[in-house]
Amino acid sequence: MKLVDLIAKHQKSQKVVHALDYGSNFLLYQFCQDWLSLCKLSNFMFVVFENDQRAEDFYNDLSHSESIDAIKLFYPSSLASPYSSVVEPKENLVARLNVLNFLHNEAHAQDKVILVTSLYAAALPIPTPKFFSAMNITIEKAETKSPYLLANQLIQIGYQSKEAIVEPGDFSHRGEVFDIYSIEGEVYRINYFDDVIETISMVDPATMRTLKQDHFTKARLSLTPYYIFHQDYINQFRSKVAQPGPRFKARYEARKSIIEQASDREVFPQLAKYFPLFNEETTNLLKFIKAKKGFSIYLGNQSPSDAGRAFLENLENQYKEVSLDIESSAIISEPQQFLNQDGFDELGNIHLGLVHGKAIEDFEEIKVISSSAFLEFTSRVGSRNKVNDFFDAIKRKSDSFQTLTICYLNEKSLKEINYILDLFKMRELEFNIQFIKCALNEGFYLPDLNQLVVSDSDFFIQKKEVKKSRRSSSSNSKSDFFAEHLASIKHGDYVIHSQFGIGTFEGLQSIEQNGNVNDFVVLNYLEGDKIYVPIYKLNQIQKHSDSESTIKVDSLRTNRFSLAKTRVRKSVKALAFDLIKLQAERASRKAHAFTIDTHLYKEFELDFPFDETPDQDQAIKESLKDLSSSRPMDRLICGDVGFGKTEVAMRAAFKVVEEKKQVAVLVPTTILALQHFNTFSTRFKNFAVNIQFICRLKTKKEIAQIVSDLENGHVDIVIGTHGLLTHKNKFKDLGLIIIDEEHRFGVSHKEQLKLLKSNVHCMTLTATPIPRTLQLGLLGIKDFSLIKTPPPLKQSVKTIVMHEDKTVLKQAIDFELNRGGQLFVVHNKVYDIELYANKIRELAPNINLTIAHGQLPTSEIEKRILSFYKGTSNVLLATTIIESGIDIPNANTMIIFHADKLGLAQLHQLRGRIGRSDKKSYAYLLISKDKSLSNESEKRLKALQMYSDLGAGFSLANSDLEIRGSGDILGAEQSGHINEIGLELYLELLQEAISELKGEEVQTIPDMEIITPFKASIPDFFIAETGRRIAYYKQISNAVSNSKLVEIAEELQDIYGNLPTEVSQLITILKARNILSPLGVQSLKVGQKEISIQFNQDYLNSRPEIRERLANFFIQNSNLFSINPNYLVSYKAKSQINPTHVLDLANNIAQQIIPC
Repeated sequence: MKLVDLIAKHQKSQKVVHALDYGSNFLLYQFCQDWLSLCKLSNFMFVVFENDQRAEDFYNDLSHSESIDAIKLFYPSSLASPYSSVVEPKENLVARLNVLNFLHNEAHAQDKVILVTSLYAAALPIPTPKFFSAMNITIEKAETKSPYLLANQLIQIGYQSKEAIVEPGDFSHRGEVFDIYSIEGEVYRINYFDDVIETISMVDPATMRTLKQDHFTKARLSLTPYYIFHQDYINQFRSKVAQPGPRFKARYEARKSIIEQASDREVFPQLAKYFPLFNEETTNLLKFIKAKKGFSIYLGNQSPSDAGRAFLENLENQYKEVSLDIESSAIISEPQQFLNQDGFDELGNIHLGLVHGKAIEDFEEIKVISSSAFLEFTSRVGSRNKVNDFFDAIKRKSDSFQTLTICYLNEKSLKEINYILDLFKMRELEFNIQFIKCALNEGFYLPDLNQLVVSDSDFFIQKKEVKKSRRSSSSNSKSDFFAEHLASIKHGDYVIHSQFGIGTFEGLQSIEQNGNVNDFVVLNYLEGDKIYVPIYKLNQIQKHSDSESTIKVDSLRTNRFSLAKTRVRKSVKALAFDLIKLQAERASRKAHAFTIDTHLYKEFELDFPFDETPDQDQAIKESLKDLSSSRPMDRLICGDVGFGKTEVAMRAAFKVVEEKKQVAVLVPTTILALQHFNTFSTRFKNFAVNIQFICRLKTKKEIAQIVSDLENGHVDIVIGTHGLLTHKNKFKDLGLIIIDEEHRFGVSHKEQLKLLKSNVHCMTLTATPIPRTLQLGLLGIKDFSLIKTPPPLKQSVKTIVMHEDKTVLKQAIDFELNRGGQLFVVHNKVYDIELYANKIRELAPNINLTIAHGQLPTSEIEKRILSFYKGTSNVLLATTIIESGIDIPNANTMIIFHADKLGLAQLHQLRGRIGRSDKKSYAYLLISKDKSLSNESEKRLKALQMYSDLGAGFSLANSDLEIRGSGDILGAEQSGHINEIGLELYLELLQEAISELKGEEVQTIPDMEIITPFKASIPDFFIAETGRRIAYYKQISNAVSNSKLVEIAEELQDIYGNLPTEVSQLITILKARNILSPLGVQSLKVGQKEISIQFNQDYLNSRPEIRERLANFFIQNSNLFSINPNYLVSYKAKSQINPTHVLDLANNIAQQIIPC
């Protein structure tokens, strides 16, 4: 019986249904479909789960359904108890307000809506509906509403004025451009003409560029949580939270700090948690939506009233305990202020309940039997040798059902399921087969309906999709990497000038020159020397990737840097020669060409539990294309930990093994060998592939047997450390070598690898981030696949920022250990690491704790980490040595002491150790109780908390990491050169060397002196932030083509409004530079009525054809130009010269000397 039939059968408003856990989500899903088709009940459905995680899981499944045509909303719960020191992410609060704003918007009154939430979330206190009526703004095209008025209105509903918008709730005003980052996550750009709104457009938050196709006649802006920063709401907080007595110093300071920060309109860390205390009148979600008269459903293990009482009782116990704790900084207010009891009373009036376990009151049972029990079959189809058994089981039971319903998640799995059904002639049987696109973890049988429901998870591992972020997924790869790196520069940072070497950055200084004020970057060198770099020459400077005090500043009075460049140029030429030689050698060799599209490969592909990310999919396609060629593959797969490099390698390995050839996987450490062995074994378990590994954990006898099996072809894939290289001639038919982190192998091992790689396909994996710039620099010489898009996670990593709190830490440790898991604990100081070990042991006396740090011998570190990997110990206390190369799926909680002392990249790398399984993962970032965060630390921790998805840090991790990574990829010697002269200059020299060897001409950035009487700069009234101005100066000076300059000008106008004269003149002058530079011009001086152009004699003497044309042109136009023997050309104008005259003159000269 379907749920919708049950409702039709029973007209009573309250009906409780007893159902098994694994069937309820599908029954509910099916009901949603039937509800939409009938629409007799209501346009609004309200689904409440007792458990927060089940609510989130069901919503994720529902949100991906294309067959349920309704607006799907999720109302998240609160992550933390109001009495703990855990910082609740404000994103949950924002999400709740967004739902409330949507529900209150009359424009959606007729929409079909499904709202999913949890019992606890439904009872959280919220503002009343009448409050929302007054707290929204509508802006319309052609409306007269001054920027000043709009700014005031936005502030009233909680928006924050910023120089540049960063997150929802921000707005910025720049001239006639007004940007608003709505609380719903959309970015609007309003262009004004005087006080009239001329256009309303959508903006891509990743690039801040206007999306030309998205224009609106109106936009509605809803309230943000920051409306509480008005005095009336702050007074409410004062009245609801009494001032603590003198014994409770921490609580007194916490209350005082919140009031001060709110008064200063600062977003304080505990905003989400204490939000209800700022509102005079509150309600709950059920009362808020009561007017909608929707259809409500509840799913849980106990009745709503029983569950509600348990929640409240738990809060009351915490309240009593914390009230007496004189060290706690938790704000004390009664539990009723944080949980609205009326919410649970309202939930008693549900229309339908699915309660697992004990039936309550009046209930009707829907019988649900698991498919494995019904079919008496527990294996999945993934293994070819079991596919017959699976379908035999279905055939045996075919008399017991009339309909076989197959749930699938995407078109790829549907296509392969259809192939398998045809292959085994399942359509010839006497039951109907229907397909439903939805997520289902396990199949089941419905006796009342004679229906067997299976899913692609019964055929393959079900792919787990995650809801796409509202943040733009647009790639920012077109941005100038080195300009963005320079944007973060601050006073005292090390800088490399391409002529003068390493100096320190003093600042951006405005200097008067020829009667006009222009910007210069000031650099300091030894003995107090300074250089002033014109902003059009910022292509000559780059920020040093290191900030260590051991860096030596150069002297302008020596030629040290010049000699260093000469050394690097020589080394780079040798590297370029080797790369080109290697490319030629590869092109002349032959390797086996593999067949790509086979159904067995498709089954292996569908056995992958996730949807591939775009970059991962591209890397797989590139690798398979390489394998289909007879030219040996030599591809580098670069991606952060958890980005899916190993899956790319396993796809290639499967293809090779499928055609009866062997695969060798080389890793630098024993731990990695064991990790890869387990990963490969799990991934290939449904396919007949023999996988072995060789390392020091194996006995000599075991290794001898594996070597023998390799030689006889009985082993398909072998994984090992460098010891595997000694058995290089023992393969029967080697087809592919996969090398993990090749730069960590020694020189002798690399030489052995060269021999091994000669006539077989080779793939190298690295987690070292490298910039796309390096990839482009080696384009056509080395094959790169960069995986930079974050993957869909098995589970997201909940990132919790908090002061050290023994109670919370004990709960975190107990929770992880009770579910059979392990913990990482990070303390980055060796001298007192034992004290922290004792701290952890006091909290959890029964743990088995292992300590690892960099001062131990390498073999001892490996031994200790291996014991953790094998599960011998359940807590690993370590320094940051664990930030790479460790993948332990059973470790899903990490505690980081003094997290504010670590860099963003380090924190991201550390957090990447967890979240590698189906379990929910937690990262606790601890700050000492007696310390307040610096602005920089707060930004780092806030960023990590905001981007809690594993992999998001690849976009967050700073560019310093990428610059260092380039050195790792190119080798130790080249790494030293990069550190000495900087990556940007290094890449210029490398590109020059490659082009020279290939006989190609290099397009270099002009080094031309320019003196003009024009204001040519980016004024601070146009771009206020110095870092952004420097970044744009860098982009403009780096632009070697005028089309690029036009692109930059369009971007500036789009983001900041109409270009000031100074900016237009800067762009125009640099266009003239780009035109004149290929003619050999080394200086351009512009006066009021005269222009002087100095040509480089050496350049012209090496290009006699250009020299002759140039001389003839100026002689023929002697009435306009004069030229001396040193090729100094003078042009005298009849009227005052402006920048356009200079550009026109440059175009005229270029067209005559180098005709298009």
